[in-house]
Amino acid sequence: MNVPKEIQTYCPKCKAHTKQKVKKVVQKKTRATPRNTSWGQIKHEKKTKGYTSRVAGTTKHDKQSQRNVLVLECPKCKKKQQRTVGSRTRKRIETKKGV
Repeated sequence: MNVPKEIQTYCPKCKAHTKQKVKKVVQKKTRATPRNTSWGQIKHEKKTKGYTSRVAGTTKHDKQSQRNVLVLECPKCKKKQQRTVGSRTRKRIETKKGV
């Protein structure tokens, strides 16, 4: 999936629409962090309390699809901001060549 090298978008620091350069295309692997105060987490801790040799739990695994993030840089103020492309996608995102 190709992304243009420059995108016309809003800069929150300048408060104006400018053509911003796409600096990097990053694929983030996100894993949710558990909330320690949630009911399920408290229940899990109570259940596994006192067991030192074997702890019940789920195996950790990577998500199949990654979140694609563009890093945009404003030419006026040099402020960098991130933008996610879609929610989740398996396709690798690249900048267009020769444009």
